[in-house]
Amino acid sequence: MNKFAYAVDIGGTSIKLGIISESGEILMRSSLKTAKDMPLPTLVKKIGLQLNEIAAMAGVKPASVGICAPGYPDPKTGVLIDGSGAVPSLKTGSISRALSTFLGVPAGIGNDGTCAAHGERQFGAGKNHRSFIYICIGTGIGGAIVHEGRVLEGPNGEPPEFGAICVRPGQGESRRGLKGSIEDLAGGRALVETYKSETGWGDEPLAVNDLREKAISGDRAAIRLFDDATDQLAQTIGGLINASCVTECIIGGGLSKAGSFLIDPIQRKIVQYTWKMFADQARVHASKLGNDAGMLGTLALLQKPEELRTYGA
Repeated sequence: MNKFAYAVDIGGTSIKLGIISESGEILMRSSLKTAKDMPLPTLVKKIGLQLNEIAAMAGVKPASVGICAPGYPDPKTGVLIDGSGAVPSLKTGSISRALSTFLGVPAGIGNDGTCAAHGERQFGAGKNHRSFIYICIGTGIGGAIVHEGRVLEGPNGEPPEFGAICVRPGQGESRRGLKGSIEDLAGGRALVETYKSETGWGDEPLAVNDLREKAISGDRAAIRLFDDATDQLAQTIGGLINASCVTECIIGGGLSKAGSFLIDPIQRKIVQYTWKMFADQARVHASKLGNDAGMLGTLALLQKPEELRTYGA
């Protein structure tokens, strides 16, 4: 890649935008609220205009654009094949093709969880670990395993589906993914909806960060939800450790801001679900990059010429 790039991280709640350097510095940032019903051309125009605006503010001319998206975007076309529930229009056309044309630069696109794992590997809490498990807890749950410096994917770049791991079969509401899956029970949207249902919450907006603050301040319903969530996350991580022999785990996404409130219970409970040989070595850390991991992880796409596509640029 050249010295600077546009970065786009599409999430279920917000779309994070940035101008980044090849050394992992975010020169300028912005965000848009995710709108499920927004047509792709409208979405591309809003993103493109805002990217140009912050590039001008940063005083640089980025030479490429990296995009991380929920689900599995076809690396050659940029169209989502799977996982477009948060932003349905990503399945109707190619956001990478459209942004490449709009901005006049080549584009690369990848899964948000694997991009975030790349970000932590290069610039964050994974820098000192050749192998680690990365779990991103935001609106949903994703992530990847890094083994000997390599982010593991399927033969055609398919991302792993940590969120689909079933921890409580038959429970949950099938809000996202499989019923009884970790995403259905412990993802940000699931926690908020469960809290609203159990407390009779009205129409006032409630985000998972609000729920975290409620739990920290002593709200009993929120505390119980987080206690259940940390148990389910410990079970998920324990299973991943048992299967992969990788004992370092980094937790990112919006909920990683909870710090020890989230990390300590998971670390304590993980021994219940992990084979002793691995449990003695298992360590759970909070992400150093937080919500910036996805944007910085798009650099991994841009550093590989075969991942970049130019569409009329």
